[in-house]
Amino acid sequence: MKAAGAAFMASPAPFASLSRTRTVSWSGHSWRIRPASWGGLPGPNRWSARNVTVRDGILRLAITRTRGRWSCAEIQSVQSFGYGRYTFVVNSDLAHFDPWVVLGLFTYADDRSRAHNEIDIEVAKWGQRRDPTNAQFVLQPYRLRGHTQRITLPPRPPYTMWFDWTPGRISWGITDATGALLKASSRPTVFTPAGELVHLNLWLAEGHPPAGPTAVEIASFTHAAL
Repeated sequence: MKAAGAAFMASPAPFASLSRTRTVSWSGHSWRIRPASWGGLPGPNRWSARNVTVRDGILRLAITRTRGRWSCAEIQSVQSFGYGRYTFVVNSDLAHFDPWVVLGLFTYADDRSRAHNEIDIEVAKWGQRRDPTNAQFVLQPYRLRGHTQRITLPPRPPYTMWFDWTPGRISWGITDATGALLKASSRPTVFTPAGELVHLNLWLAEGHPPAGPTAVEIASFTHAAL
């Protein structure tokens, strides 16, 4: 099973044009919007700042088609948070995603020596239509035994998703609208804070076109010390 394993920071010289990127205020923080000029992974995909909007406090990430070409969406926090609880509340029904669409909620740093400090929550089937699971917790590198835990999300939004990062350990959890715990997992880690940023993206696995336009609404992101 695949994992995203790449944020827009993996593109060539991504910060060379930071001064020309748009920012958006959402959930009490400032976020950079990935522009079309920052091509590359994951995917390969095209990107558009127009696919990111905030209305009435709700973040909307979209995959759209313009002149026959699909484009995706990503934002990156301006602030680095380090240890603590990272919580995302997703309003959209994630149980019936197109099998090629991926929602990524994760941290990512420039430090390659420790797998970029990448801690993921991903909603994806990776093109496997018959896979009964549709999401996963990932500690990079995802190929290591126990680093990817597959999940089945029911059609009961909103979902509250989180991971706790403490010295030496990462713990994940997801609840649905009823408050039921859908999945929890925990893994030891060598990650220590290294300037990693929070990313939220909506993209197409291997660049495969979806059946139609897609959007996800995310109510909030919070970080809390533990």
